[in-house]
Amino acid sequence: MTWLTGTATSTAATSAAGAAGAASSNYGDYAAMILQAGGAVTSAMGAGASARSAQSNLALQADNQRMQASQAAQQGQNAAFAYRQQSLAALGRAGAADFNAVISEQGAQQALAQGEFEGVSLSLKGGQLKGAQRSRLAASGVDLGQGSAAEIQAGTDLMQALDMSTIAANAARSAWGYRVQAANYTWAAEAERLTASQLNSNADLALSQGGLLASAYTGQAGVSDQLAGALSPMSAIATSLLGSAGQVASSWYRYSKET
Repeated sequence: MTWLTGTATSTAATSAAGAAGAASSNYGDYAAMILQAGGAVTSAMGAGASARSAQSNLALQADNQRMQASQAAQQGQNAAFAYRQQSLAALGRAGAADFNAVISEQGAQQALAQGEFEGVSLSLKGGQLKGAQRSRLAASGVDLGQGSAAEIQAGTDLMQALDMSTIAANAARSAWGYRVQAANYTWAAEAERLTASQLNSNADLALSQGGLLASAYTGQAGVSDQLAGALSPMSAIATSLLGSAGQVASSWYRYSKET
């Protein structure tokens, strides 16, 4: 009887210890499952926060890209405006040079006209002088076609011819100077017009480049907006929870079977 009692007592103690161990194991599994579920929730919240942060960064990036687009367009317009102003200034200088060329040509024409007038005046005076000489010589009874009388008249003609030549040369030289000035002014006007044309081309290019750059930034902003719109914090949370749900469900299943 004593042996049987001792055996029963030992068996009961062993059973109690086994039950206590099983309970302890079940509690550990339950705690691990709770921690796993909590980790899944924490991970899901982190995924949502990351999605919100990425969405905010993309929205900020899109705003910056739109600002860059506006700045690029404005810079292109400012550069084009400056080029247009420079072009207008060049055209103004070209107009002034054209006017000076006309004035210089008028100076040349006036110099030639003045030379012609002086030549005519000299010719009239020479004719009057020669007529007076012939009258005096004739009154003296000198033969006008011979000797000193002829020499005097020939000398008068020579001096008149030399003076006429000098007047014509001076007029031509003066007119040449004016025409050189006119040519220089004309060339300067053409150079200014070429400069104006180049500046206008630069203005067109600046506008085009500014527009293209603005379009590029605007396109990038659109892409950033689309990417930001595609992100959803709630979707990220749901996806993370769904990814962890299988592991949590598996742990719960094991725990429920063991208990």
